[in-house]
Amino acid sequence: RWKKLRTIDIQQALEDMYGAGAQFRGLQKPALEAIMKNESPVLVVMGTNVETMLFQIPAKSVSSGTTVVITPLISLQDHMVERCQQVGISCTKWESQHASEMRAQIVIVTPEAAVSKAFGTFLNDLQGRRELVRIV
Repeated sequence: RWKKLRTIDIQQALEDMYGAGAQFRGLQKPALEAIMKNESPVLVVMGTNVETMLFQIPAKSVSSGTTVVITPLISLQDHMVERCQQVGISCTKWESQHASEMRAQIVIVTPEAAVSKAFGTFLNDLQGRRELVRIV
């Protein structure tokens, strides 16, 4: 996966997802370049548009594996799922009762659920199958 990510034209990937002429803003491009090189940048961002793009482009560029996104607000989960689906990324909200059936490029989870035993088991299973790509 990481070898493929390094070869992605991130400007083209941005335009493929958000339309011709789409442009990076602020620190989006250097942050995404770091992510594509398997580095772990720490970013403090205001609003979900910046952070969403930073995990959507890698997930869409390499369709195998799962990215886990921890979001503090349940109200943001539906919005994130919808935005991912709009650009052709499989995305689902974490539900412990369906853990064994969860197969998506992106799984959205609350902080409370992220520290649960069931979610820990889910992460361990992903890791064991070498399908856990990143946690955001």
